[in-house]
Amino acid sequence: MQHERMPVVYLKPGECHLAREACRIETVLGSCVSVTLYCPITHMGAMNHAMLPEGCDSDRFVVISLDNMLRRLNANGAYVRQMEAKMFGGANSFYRNTGTFRNVGELNVEASLHWLEQNRIRLINSDIGGRVGRKIVFLSGSGKVYVKRLQGREAVGAI
Repeated sequence: MQHERMPVVYLKPGECHLAREACRIETVLGSCVSVTLYCPITHMGAMNHAMLPEGCDSDRFVVISLDNMLRRLNANGAYVRQMEAKMFGGANSFYRNTGTFRNVGELNVEASLHWLEQNRIRLINSDIGGRVGRKIVFLSGSGKVYVKRLQGREAVGAI
């Protein structure tokens, strides 16, 4: 496969990457959330690995990392109004039935959805929530994302 020969960037928690040239961006998620932003006109993409819903001055936080990604994409000529988003993660990996308790995965997903809505960016696909982690492979030049659910039998193809 052609994408297997692409440069690979591995995102650790609290990181994001803007790809001006086609590459594979990979990460593993539990309660953390990754959002991919892709411009189909410039074939430019970016992905984050946010750990917490809110905070300041760090890509560890959903809103800060998404703001930084969008600002960098815009500065590099991406068409913000044509941007497509996909979202992954937000699992409740340490499931406990505690009634009204909201886990950090849910809060990360909620913060990401709210940010996308505020910035009028279309969410075209997602694989969020549940109780298992995911391995994510984002092909930045095409916008395709491959998802493999961890600890489960289910695997999702390109979305």
